[in-house]
Amino acid sequence: MPRPSVLKQPTVFKIPELDAAVALAGGKHRSHSSLRTEQGQLAFHASNPDPGGTPMHGLHNHPYEQMLVMITGSMMVLVEGVETELKAGEAMVIPAYAFHTAWVTGNGPCTRVEMFAPTRQDLMPATMNRGDGFKSPGEHWVRPGDMTWEDAPA
Repeated sequence: MPRPSVLKQPTVFKIPELDAAVALAGGKHRSHSSLRTEQGQLAFHASNPDPGGTPMHGLHNHPYEQMLVMITGSMMVLVEGVETELKAGEAMVIPAYAFHTAWVTGNGPCTRVEMFAPTRQDLMPATMNRGDGFKSPGEHWVRPGDMTWEDAPA
């Protein structure tokens, strides 16, 4: 792709001011907001710990890699049957199609940034720059009306 003759100036966003969606996930309060470009998306998540260690969502997968960066707190991430505790300052790449889930560990909230490419249609309701001027409306990361791409193995 050739370099454009005129480049746009960078745009600065204040993360706390991004549109936030608040949902109950497994009985826990959690919020998320998202920022996108044509090729990728950052999702900012905050989750409270659950004394019972209930996963934030069910075992699921998607056809694209997911990158996860822990900012505060910690969480257990289960990927293809292997548990890994991810702590503040650590990052993980979840491979495409890998079945995974996660839950907050410790006593305090967990904040993290997740990177997705291509952009996710299912995260658009909580996304700044929802699609204005973008060629792509985002990709289906899960089956329409579902929380996963494929059924989990029995």
